[in-house]
Amino acid sequence: MASFSPSSSNLTSTMSDDQSDDESACSSATLVTGTVSNAVVVKTRPRQAMRRWRGALQRLMKLPLEVVYLVIENLELRDVLSLARTDKAFRGMLMSQRAKGFWQAAIANTPGLPSCPPNMEEPQYAHLLYDSMCHGCGRGKTSKILFHWGVRYCKDCLPLRVIDQRELAPFFNEVQQKTGVAKPLYVTMDGEIHLREVEGFREKWDALEGDEAGRKRLAEDSAKQVVLRRTHASACAQWKSNLGYARRAENKSIKAARLAAIKERLREEGYAKELQVIGDFVLAKQSFVNKATPLTDRSWPKIRTDAINYLEQERTVQIRRERERVVRPNIEMFLKVYDEWLQAWDPNWFDPDDPEAIHRLRPADFLIMDEIRLIVDAPPGCIVFPRNFEYAHPKLPDMVIRWYTRQRMVLNGMFRAALPALPKDTEPVGLAICSFDCASPRCDGKFMHYPDLLGHHCTKLQSTVNIWGSSYVNVIEEYMARLEHPLPWQRMHVRINRRMLDHVCELVRTCGYDPFLVSQQVLDAQGLRMTCATCAASADEETDEEVFDWRRAIHHQAEFLHRHGPCKWTVLPEEVAAKVRAFEARLREVRSRPWVQTPFKCKMKRRCEYMYSYDDLLAHVRDAHGMRGELQEGTHYVTCSIWSMTGNDLLHGTRVRLNEPGGVEVFSKYIEIEDVQEGEEETVEESEVEEKDRDLGEEDYVEPSTDAEFDQWVEFDAFDEYMGH
Repeated sequence: MASFSPSSSNLTSTMSDDQSDDESACSSATLVTGTVSNAVVVKTRPRQAMRRWRGALQRLMKLPLEVVYLVIENLELRDVLSLARTDKAFRGMLMSQRAKGFWQAAIANTPGLPSCPPNMEEPQYAHLLYDSMCHGCGRGKTSKILFHWGVRYCKDCLPLRVIDQRELAPFFNEVQQKTGVAKPLYVTMDGEIHLREVEGFREKWDALEGDEAGRKRLAEDSAKQVVLRRTHASACAQWKSNLGYARRAENKSIKAARLAAIKERLREEGYAKELQVIGDFVLAKQSFVNKATPLTDRSWPKIRTDAINYLEQERTVQIRRERERVVRPNIEMFLKVYDEWLQAWDPNWFDPDDPEAIHRLRPADFLIMDEIRLIVDAPPGCIVFPRNFEYAHPKLPDMVIRWYTRQRMVLNGMFRAALPALPKDTEPVGLAICSFDCASPRCDGKFMHYPDLLGHHCTKLQSTVNIWGSSYVNVIEEYMARLEHPLPWQRMHVRINRRMLDHVCELVRTCGYDPFLVSQQVLDAQGLRMTCATCAASADEETDEEVFDWRRAIHHQAEFLHRHGPCKWTVLPEEVAAKVRAFEARLREVRSRPWVQTPFKCKMKRRCEYMYSYDDLLAHVRDAHGMRGELQEGTHYVTCSIWSMTGNDLLHGTRVRLNEPGGVEVFSKYIEIEDVQEGEEETVEESEVEEKDRDLGEEDYVEPSTDAEFDQWVEFDAFDEYMGH
């Protein structure tokens, strides 16, 4: 080990000159003492915490100089650099030329560190190794050391301080011709040269103009330095890599010891079984474990809550998995029994006028009922068979009635809370103004009335499932969401559009009824039809108006154009409303005709064509897109249909127009239908057959032989106008 002992007089004078400055600096100093193996670094702390350390550095100054020298000689390079920056006296001592031995000893004390390169001083070498400051801008932190140039540059400064060797090709050619040295400067693998070295070398080269021997010596010496620097840079890079490996190995051992200490304390808390299930690999990734700091009695209370909460959560997950393992076969068994129950359902058991009552309930709704839960959630030792569900089948009507009653009470409570002015003796769910929206903002379920809203099971609400719960309901919800089945109906799945309540009440008053008393059935029976006077006033050219019943009028009010206020409704006279209802009846009849085919839209290309038969679709895909084989709906094509409202047979786009003589014309914006007298048999004109013949071509046309084939063959040409819209 290298040693150095400067003269006492020089050191004493240096230290005594700054004795007064030491007292003011010791309150915020970083004290470094000890040997290489037990050097202690006391980091800067707040003033109150550092009161007990005041004067510590001054006491170090009072030690004999031989002791101070011995301490410094056994420090590593990082510690000597820190010591030189803690106090003016130490800085004056360690930054002088007489202290070169201290720095050399510190380099020798640092394991694996190469010696100082000949083109740098030892303090510069220490600054390069342990300071992350950029040597260009003096800001930021950069971990990349350019050992071959002896600098650190950030990503912004590096491009400004290097030059491409291709730009120096003429100069290098000149140097090679006069000295025989091809590359007197260090060139990286990317072909970059340090700009500062280029400027220094060219300055010396220009100063030796006319001295060919001097230029040759300069080039040869520079080339030798390049070789030495390349070797030294490689050794420094290897040292830094080994240092990183050693640091990672040390951190790994510290983390392993921390993990073992945390597990031991958790076992004392009673979580031994959970620790066996979780495993060390998963536990070590948690934030309260994955730290390279030893666990102490002082740090354990800070992470105890997080550790226990994590284990409690994992315990819940394990209970849930065990419960799901037991319940899953029983759920699958019930799903098969449920299909049989649907087929055997008799509408007279609940409401003869509502045959869809059983279909609004989903399997998940039955699974959480007590009668079914008693069988599905049987203890692990019990074996469930399909015949066990026969116990609950006779209770099916009571289960349905109880479910509807409970949901009706829930909806009544929700609407009363939204509209406290309702009379106490009125049941809200039967009112025309009582409507609900789906709780998901991405869903199109708006203004749904009872009982149809109970049949709205939105799959977009599956993200609300509690995947961490261990209860029976949580298991059912998570399993159904995984199968993409509807979840059990809950009040959180719907909401009330409070902004629309006043508009809907005004709409009902326009119809001549009290919104707090009139029911849906009364408005449906009246058959009122109305138009939007607000839209008619804003129309410039159109002379016709769209007709609404009270249900479609609510949706029209919710459109974006009417967001600022309620629409002004005009109720049509009864004779006009009768014509509209008759026209709607014919529209519903058109929709029920078997020869009205549903068009297909090709998805192989944006804004592609519509086809009115699957064979035409196959031919189009083959000819236009070069694809053969079976087509998949949703991927290659989509099935289109005339849009109508859920629970409302009125077709979208029914309009009225006043004729010149004073009559009223009722028509559809998207569909044209021929007048068909009641009792008169429907016929097809020969001109339509000839037009069909021209469209198909003679080679593709096959004369229909029966009425059924003829009905399947005829196409509804009005779809062209609808799809074009």
